[in-house]
Amino acid sequence: MKATFVNPPSSSNIYSCTHLGIAYCAAVLRKEGWDVSIIDSQPMGLSVDDVAGMLIKEQPDIVGFTAYKNQIDTVTEIAKKVKSDLDCKISLGGVHATVATKSLLDFDCFDNIIMGESESFLPKVFRGIVMDRDVPKVVKGKYPKNLDKLPFPAHDLLPIEKYHLPYTNKRPSYLSGSRGCPYNCFFCSIPKNPMRFRTPENILDEMIYLNSKFGVKFINFSDEVFSLNRKNLVYLCDLIIKEKLDIAWGGQTRCDLVDKELLRKMRSAGCEYILFGVESGVYRIRKFLGKDISDQVIKNVFEICNKLDIDTDANFILGSPSETLSDMIKTLEFALDLNPTYCLFHEYKPYLAGSSDYRKEIDKVVVRRMVRKSYLNFYIRPNQIKRLIIKHKKSDMRLAIDFLRIIRSSFRKSTKTI
Repeated sequence: MKATFVNPPSSSNIYSCTHLGIAYCAAVLRKEGWDVSIIDSQPMGLSVDDVAGMLIKEQPDIVGFTAYKNQIDTVTEIAKKVKSDLDCKISLGGVHATVATKSLLDFDCFDNIIMGESESFLPKVFRGIVMDRDVPKVVKGKYPKNLDKLPFPAHDLLPIEKYHLPYTNKRPSYLSGSRGCPYNCFFCSIPKNPMRFRTPENILDEMIYLNSKFGVKFINFSDEVFSLNRKNLVYLCDLIIKEKLDIAWGGQTRCDLVDKELLRKMRSAGCEYILFGVESGVYRIRKFLGKDISDQVIKNVFEICNKLDIDTDANFILGSPSETLSDMIKTLEFALDLNPTYCLFHEYKPYLAGSSDYRKEIDKVVVRRMVRKSYLNFYIRPNQIKRLIIKHKKSDMRLAIDFLRIIRSSFRKSTKTI
C-alpha cells in the first residue's frame, strides 16, 4: 500500500524546518511495509496546483494532510482537486484536526479526521480506510507511551537541504525529546497528554544520525518545555560533551526552569539559542496566562544568557484578557530592559472563535497599533541594529534578510485593519 503525507503551502511561514508529525507517521508506516513519501510544500516552494499535480502523478492509496487553522482552506482546495482526478482516500490530522474536530465534520473531501498522536494506531487505521472497512469519520486512539520504541522520524524523505531557521546559518533540524506539558497556559491550544521523555541515549543517537547522515549542524528541540526534566537534560549535555559531537542546539522553555548552573552546562554542550515565553511585562497578566514567574527571575535568566553568549528570543502577547494600554506599554519597556537577541510580539487570539470572552477593556485596533509600536521600538534602535549586523556578519546575511521578512510579516499583520 502507498501513502503520501503532505505539509501544505502556507503564506504565513517565512522559514521552514522538519515537520516531525508527518515524519513520525511516515516512519511507522514504512516500518510496517508501506511505500511512503512526503511532500513538504513550504521549503520546496510548491503551490496548490503543484501539490495536487504531484499527488495525482504519485497515485497513492491514501493521502495524509496536516494543517493548522490558517491552512485549512488550502488543504481543502488540494483535496478537492485530488478527489476529482484520483480514486484515493484522504485523511486530515495535525493541530487543527485535534482541537477543532467538530468544525471539520461536514468537509466531504476528508474521509477521516485523525486526532492527536497517532503513531500507535495509524498503520491499522490507514489499512482499514484503504480497504473500505468500517472506520469512523473521527479516529482517536492511544498515544505512544514509550517514545524510545518509536522509529526515528523519516528524515530521509524530507528536503533537509532546503531547511533554514532565522537565528542560525547552520543546517537545522527539529528533534523531539519529550511530549506533553504539565502546565495549563491560558492561550495554549496544544492537547494535554501526560509527559513522556525519551532517554538521553536515544536522543543522542538521533542527533548523531542527523549530523553524520544529513550534515545537520543545529538541532532545535521541539519540546514544549525542553528543560522540564533537569536530570535528563544534564545527562544529555554530558553525553554530547563526551561524544565531542560538533553540533549546536536550542529550544524553548520557561524562565523558572533554568538557572546559572544549568545554563552553563547547556552552553558547554553546544546550546546557542533559547526561546522564552515571557508573555507579558506585567506580573498580574503573566499569572493570569499561566506564567507565575517574578520579574526578577526573568531578568536574572536573560542576564545570565547574555553573559554566556546564548542567543535569547523573548515572546510576548499583547491584548490579553483584562490587559490595558498601560500594561502593554509596560510590556514593551520590560522587553527593552531584558535586551534579548530577538523579540516577537503577538496579538492575543484564542485558537477557536468564542473559546474565551476577552478584550473587554481594549479593542483589537489599539492592540495592533501597540504590536506595531513594539516592533519599531525594539528593533529600530542603534544598538540593536549594530548587534544584529555584527551577529549576522559572522554567519550569513540570509539570516538578516529572513529575520527582516519575519518582522515585516508581523508588522503587516499588526497594521492590517488600522
